[in-house]
Amino acid sequence: MTILVLGDANADLSARMQRFPAEGDDAAITALGWASGGAGVNVATALAVLAEPVRLLACVGADPAAEVALRGPRRAGVDLGSVQVATAHPTGLCFAAVSPGGERTFFSFRGANSALALANPAAVLEGVRWLHLCGHALLEGPQRGAALALLEGATARGVPASLDLCLPLIHARRVELAGLLACLHTLFVNELELAALGSGVFATQSTEDTEGLFEGYRQHLQGGVSSSKVLSCEPSVSSVASSVRRVVKLGARGCRIEHADGAFDVPGFAVDAVDTTGCGDAFAAAYIRACLAGATPVECARFGNALGALVATRAGAAEALPTRAELRAFLHEWQVDGLAARRL
Repeated sequence: MTILVLGDANADLSARMQRFPAEGDDAAITALGWASGGAGVNVATALAVLAEPVRLLACVGADPAAEVALRGPRRAGVDLGSVQVATAHPTGLCFAAVSPGGERTFFSFRGANSALALANPAAVLEGVRWLHLCGHALLEGPQRGAALALLEGATARGVPASLDLCLPLIHARRVELAGLLACLHTLFVNELELAALGSGVFATQSTEDTEGLFEGYRQHLQGGVSSSKVLSCEPSVSSVASSVRRVVKLGARGCRIEHADGAFDVPGFAVDAVDTTGCGDAFAAAYIRACLAGATPVECARFGNALGALVATRAGAAEALPTRAELRAFLHEWQVDGLAARRL
């Protein structure tokens, strides 16, 4: 049994800057590097590092950038048998400008990613025990159709599914997302994305109040969900609130978990951040891994926070992931226990 990750595979060009420039400005770059990237690659590679069987479903071009994009997951042992090659499209590229504090700003070209297509989604789901969708996969083109088909198929089979949102998806399909929530076991979202979900509805709501933000989003859906049906697994809006576990990524502050039994905050770990690229993807991978190990929500959150924090201490994304020995040492230092930690 394996985890199936559907998402982008990019060649990442990372530039560390002395300062982030204003438009039209000129700022020096202190370091430059090529690396494997894209949310799909990042999550799949992290799961492989955590010793989980994982298969990546992505699409690259027939160009040298494809080798860069797949270098990290190949080294980690990710199953790349489902990766497609679109000869008419270049491999996706992401330019990440990294400020001195470690914050990153992305300039992305999706390229071959949106060209991914599936003739037989049911066959792809054979042997899958968890489906993880990266938000960009639901944006456009054949890739979007493939993502929807896999999500519907996973729901029919009783396979748990997770979705990690992204700002472009929220901006393009905010109301339509309501039709997907009931198909999910877990929804990952960060603070900026959560605020965007409620944009124009409760824009004055503080992003500190994640429960209030979700409640405002639910109220907004009351008038829009019926006209945005995209999958047969859609429930009434009232059941959306209790069916999906919402995991709000709060960066250095940790995360907040909301589910049918309540909500709680799990603090993060105080580390010196070097580069936050890929931290959210590492968090999602660790959370999924812990969930599949039977860990409690608190243990899942702590495990996710730990891997996300450790990734923040080094430059890069998929190829910056720690070894299992390094993660074990970090968990021991911070006294993180639980099923997921013990099974590393």
